[in-house]
Amino acid sequence: AARPGQSLTIVKRYDATAPIRLRVSVDGEEAGTWDLPRGSTFFGESGFTVPGEMVRNNRVLLRFEAISDQDSLAASSFFYWILAPTGTG
Repeated sequence: AARPGQSLTIVKRYDATAPIRLRVSVDGEEAGTWDLPRGSTFFGESGFTVPGEMVRNNRVLLRFEAISDQDSLAASSFFYWILAPTGTG
């Protein structure tokens, strides 16, 4: 669940030996490009924050479109965690 008007942070753990770029869309509207950098270890972890003005309902449809070259894309895995804050502070 999301909170309307509050930013939403998405966290991805990925294969850092094959970084990729993702186009992020929220409810059909482009939210930006998420660059997942090459890391010094096998796993990398990166976050992307959706601005609060794009979170209009308590549920949002997120879309991630890989825009990297095929070699990087073939080695990548896709697992996401969505963090919705529960406190007001």
